[in-house]
Amino acid sequence: MPAQTAAPHTPSPHAYLARLLPRVPGRLRGVLGEIDTLVSQSRVVETPHGRRVVKDYSRPMGVAKWVLGLLPPASIHYPYETSALGRLLREERFYTRPPPGVRVPRVYEVDYRRTVMVKEYIEGTPLSVPGEREAGVLGDALGRIHSQDYCLGDTKPSNFLKTREGQVAVIDAEQALTGCGDEEYKDWDTVLLMVFLYYADPLTPLARYGDALSSLLDAYMRHRDFGRRSLERVHSLLLLLPPNYAGVVKRLLA
Repeated sequence: MPAQTAAPHTPSPHAYLARLLPRVPGRLRGVLGEIDTLVSQSRVVETPHGRRVVKDYSRPMGVAKWVLGLLPPASIHYPYETSALGRLLREERFYTRPPPGVRVPRVYEVDYRRTVMVKEYIEGTPLSVPGEREAGVLGDALGRIHSQDYCLGDTKPSNFLKTREGQVAVIDAEQALTGCGDEEYKDWDTVLLMVFLYYADPLTPLARYGDALSSLLDAYMRHRDFGRRSLERVHSLLLLLPPNYAGVVKRLLA
């Protein structure tokens, strides 16, 4: 995306960040709640033009976690990208051509050689530990994204944010695909969200997990059908859940 033109004698935010990047301390400032992806790859920095998120795709933790994408079952059901540049390009594409109705950060600058992106810091509440209402918000957002042929690949609740205006924002999309017409990829996204719904709070009582899951599915299916056949395509993901919680998923989709 082209850089914005600064007023005469006014330091450009891009020039400022170019000087700042090598010196940003490791301690993160102003991180949105407990967003684990930002902790491992991004810094929130203060600039004369406001807060910015500086994401470095080459950081070892960011690279290491996606090596798992090369292993089954992930490698069978979704085309995960492991290279720093590849992940940057996927995220840039999603942010610059997002699905209508879904809020995304504005991209200010991209350094392809160093695989660094400078993007907007969005104020809001992370959906890190979703209850029944938040699960419905997540289901609606993912269903909206899938209905317009986008896929995410990483549907952790902490990758979604509810803005002050009540919109849902996707704040991490480094595995996203545009023009995604493959139904299996969408099914993978959906069941992965169900799994993450459990791991967001493993102490959630079984009944409460079932209520949250029901809310998620009801909202999701306003945009796209999802049933037992969808689950069967990516059933191996259920092995990541305790048997009684996996049983709740199966019963809801019976």
